[in-house]
Amino acid sequence: MLIADDDPVVRLFLGDVLGKVFGFLTEEASTVALAAEKTAAGGFDLVLIDRNLSDGTLEDYCRLAVRGGFQAVPKLVISGEKPLEWDQDKMKTCGIFGYLLKPCRIDEIRAMLGKKFPGSCK
Repeated sequence: MLIADDDPVVRLFLGDVLGKVFGFLTEEASTVALAAEKTAAGGFDLVLIDRNLSDGTLEDYCRLAVRGGFQAVPKLVISGEKPLEWDQDKMKTCGIFGYLLKPCRIDEIRAMLGKKFPGSCK
């Protein structure tokens, strides 16, 4: 699982929750470019991504995903804001299956992952 967020505290929290609580192996990325590069290289069943990273936005990442052919990798957005103009169909094309607002609770993450990957969370 790839955690893409420019805030190191958020990456640490999500890494601990996903690794220690749920048992997933995680990697991190702090930029759109690095997240796209790692996703394109393969090996991830899921990408958790923030809406705004230091070098771009979720929309930038999605454009790279479609161009790079890794839009089929499921993505969950965890961000401090949901934009007023949210194009759900466009986001589904990118592979986004859900959106959680920060600060989110562990049970919210578990529920979202459980819907997409039944039985995956301990």
